[in-house]
Amino acid sequence: MQKILISKRRGIGDAVLMTPAIETLHRNYPEAEITVLAPAIVAPLFEASPGVNRIWTFAEKKTLAGAPAIGRERFDLYLDLNSTGTTRWLSRLSRAKMRISHRHDERTAKKYSPRPNAIDWDIYAIKDKFPDMMIAPRDFLRPKIYFWEEEIKHAEDFWRSRGVKNGNVVVLGIGASRQTKRWPSEHFAQFIALVRKRLHMAVAIFPGPDPEERIFANRLINDINALRLDPEDSEIIIEKVSNLRNFAALLATAHAYVGNDSGPKHIAVASGTPTLTFFGPEDPLEWHPYSQEDHPILFQPALSCRKEDHGRWCSIKDCVVEKHRCMTGLTPENAYHAFLSLHRMPMVHDRFVLKHTTPGMP
Repeated sequence: MQKILISKRRGIGDAVLMTPAIETLHRNYPEAEITVLAPAIVAPLFEASPGVNRIWTFAEKKTLAGAPAIGRERFDLYLDLNSTGTTRWLSRLSRAKMRISHRHDERTAKKYSPRPNAIDWDIYAIKDKFPDMMIAPRDFLRPKIYFWEEEIKHAEDFWRSRGVKNGNVVVLGIGASRQTKRWPSEHFAQFIALVRKRLHMAVAIFPGPDPEERIFANRLINDINALRLDPEDSEIIIEKVSNLRNFAALLATAHAYVGNDSGPKHIAVASGTPTLTFFGPEDPLEWHPYSQEDHPILFQPALSCRKEDHGRWCSIKDCVVEKHRCMTGLTPENAYHAFLSLHRMPMVHDRFVLKHTTPGMP
């Protein structure tokens, strides 16, 4: 197999979780040219990844516009992970010699035991078609983002310029795909107070472009101000980041990520950074395929209000009756005590840094 196209048309976290599948293909076909097709916003995360020769992007509403260019390439394999109606059409138009369109649904899940997690889904798609392919053991499959040395140095310089010494900073993940997956702002504010006063750690918040996230960030700032924290305690950093790759490098050089189950959590894991994740309406079975020693979670299992999929998750967007108890029940003190295990870890991250010089770095 000489030319492979791999794609997943979903969010930031899903794109990051695709990297074990890319690594698997590269290890089994080291001479193959691998092209990644991804939304423009996540494309930078695949830069420097071993085995990735090209990165193609598409606009979310114009996915099929790339069909002619894909067809001209005559790929040997087009791997469409978590396929949708649109991507299946793209697969048919690709003219690839072999096409795999893998669906993430209940019917497909019944084929597998144990039930697939977010990494397993992609690996199973490959294994179904290539049963003799060498696959790393489940415990060793994890997403990876590779960095240039200059990117890590630039991130370390950023922290020092903000008064952070030796990466002694926790990045808070306040984003979420919907409101009910977000830890309350007053909880975040109280957690910040505990970390600053008891551990003397700096805290950083990088609001994303989503309007709801900006509104939440402003609410959080108001909640922080209402606590009248001692200005002599460690720094609180609230800034924009220009792109996801810069954000990933900042995570790779921070001490830990604490926040919601969202794309930034998966970026943190792929960057080699310990994480603490808050799960509310969704069971972590699928969306936290990581060791809980390095990546602990807070979660209230068996809540009766989770009714979909045998009580495993809830898709409600505005929780009025239950008053968001799946998240409000995860208290700041709970989070602080769970975070202590991460705080005691040595500040040496399992990140992947390449020694080449990349153009365009500041």
